[in-house]
Amino acid sequence: MYGISASFPHHKLVGLTLVQVCVGENDLILNFDEQSRILITSAVSVSGVVERTQDFAKVAPVLFRLLGNKIQRSIAPDPKVLLLQFGGYRVNLYDDSVTYESIVVTLPDEEIVI
Repeated sequence: MYGISASFPHHKLVGLTLVQVCVGENDLILNFDEQSRILITSAVSVSGVVERTQDFAKVAPVLFRLLGNKIQRSIAPDPKVLLLQFGGYRVNLYDDSVTYESIVVTLPDEEIVI
């Protein structure tokens, strides 16, 4: 809804370990160490593995493989895409709603609504 600002703190995501993947009908939650999480209510893709989808059951099996892995890179190649790289996997989170928040990033010291 709001897009990813140029001041987004990508550096705070790098190094976080994925410890839990929660899959719901209308949302996907990635829980990390360091009391951090990402709530997703919009489309997700995994480059070369899963096409852009809001069917979280389709992307969940790939995300389960990432449990225990660290975010190695976080960038916004576009103001509407947050790309998280875990080893050879690039997870793309899309800000694709004009009405509702698409992504909420919760860090120990701040919450960022996209």
